[in-house]
Amino acid sequence: EFRQMCSDRIWRIGVTTTSNNQSEIYTKALFPHAGPVVENFAITAVINEMLMQSYDGVIRLFPALPDGLDAVIDNLLAIGAFLVSSKIENGEIGEVRIASGVGNTCRLYNPWPDRNVRVIDMTSSVELYAGLDAGILTFPAIGGPTYTV
Repeated sequence: EFRQMCSDRIWRIGVTTTSNNQSEIYTKALFPHAGPVVENFAITAVINEMLMQSYDGVIRLFPALPDGLDAVIDNLLAIGAFLVSSKIENGEIGEVRIASGVGNTCRLYNPWPDRNVRVIDMTSSVELYAGLDAGILTFPAIGGPTYTV
């Protein structure tokens, strides 16, 4: 897919893996004599897109992360004023926390299609009904609380 190909290309240009398997962003990328050029490659936007996408209102976690990499997202802003936190370790997506800024219907592409998924309002500890349609979890989120999936 073109998006994956672009993400992989920018990843090779802008990020290196150290001996302890931690990723570091090149600050001088391809032109060391020109000073920092990260912004010129829009690498921060590419990395965000690798970690989470929500351009159509559906939150997708780690959709273009290269295989074999572990990653953590902490309060990455999704369309609909949702702050999303999660991690992927050894190819397994962990717990997802979604904080609703203004109150919208939250739509999350189910990262665990073979499991039962629960959505819990962390403020009241109440389990919410989450509809599942074509692999997308949908639940009403009011402004303020954090939800755990």
